[in-house]
Amino acid sequence: MPRAHLIRQGDSEIVFIDFARAKSAELTQAIADATPLIRTRPEGTVLTLTDATEIGISKLTNAQIVEFVKGNKPYVKAAAVFGVSGLAAAILSTVRLLTGRELAAFTSREAALEWLQRHR
Repeated sequence: MPRAHLIRQGDSEIVFIDFARAKSAELTQAIADATPLIRTRPEGTVLTLTDATEIGISKLTNAQIVEFVKGNKPYVKAAAVFGVSGLAAAILSTVRLLTGRELAAFTSREAALEWLQRHR
């Protein structure tokens, strides 16, 4: 199953990116799956929901995430991340700083989806 796909929430289409428990190769695959879903849409229209539960972080994966998030900036209207804790929370702060992106963090998928609905 792809690590990124479209989901529907109400009348919104959201790109769901599954980084949960992903190690380097799986993270690379998730980015490859998500990139065309995001970057073929009109600029400023995409909503993204990312599951970062127990994500495996290394220098390589951190760099991949930063480049991915930077490249998505023109397309994404709102981005929500859930499952962020421990080291992943520190990485998220770094990604925000390095990309200039606003990435809203939540403890649950439901809270993240609710926030995205308000920012569509």
